[in-house]
Amino acid sequence: MQHHYHRALVVLRALQAIKPPPDYKYADWTPDPGSLLAGVTATLIPTLMLLKMDDQALVEGERFLKEHPTSRSFNLVHMNVENIIREKRKIEAGVKESADAIAKLRPRKRANPCTTGKIYEDSHQYREARRDLVACLGLGNGKASDRAETTYRLAWTTYQLADFRASRRWLDELEAKYPDVYRVKGRLIANSLPIDD
Repeated sequence: MQHHYHRALVVLRALQAIKPPPDYKYADWTPDPGSLLAGVTATLIPTLMLLKMDDQALVEGERFLKEHPTSRSFNLVHMNVENIIREKRKIEAGVKESADAIAKLRPRKRANPCTTGKIYEDSHQYREARRDLVACLGLGNGKASDRAETTYRLAWTTYQLADFRASRRWLDELEAKYPDVYRVKGRLIANSLPIDD
């Protein structure tokens, strides 16, 4: 599957910028320009989300909901906006959740980046998760299944941080070293990565 999200973003932004002349007369069979613009914007929002540009997607989504309340895409856009808001709340709540979970650990576990990396990732604290998961792999110990899980988590974490090249590198490593885990879990991330980054 090929995803040219960056190219699509350029095209969609260009289409958004087209403004017909005010005196332009549409034929009976020509779609209303408002519905065309609504369709472009409704396509733009998930594209921005796939590129992890959630703030821009939220602005576009909220504007869409105000300007196109009767659009056939209204419910889909509303769902996308709700998903973005939900994820932002999880990230905000995750700051305290991860701090509380790590504080409850025994000192040895608290100093183990393999443990803290998982906690950060589960709490949507992706920068901290990436740091600790990389350190975890650097320790070079643990079972192969643990290293496979950490590699997968790094692919997911870097994807969430929109570092698509790093995510692809971790997926390549996962596929090379742990092909069963790649087939079951890694391929899902690989199928979402833009190929034009």
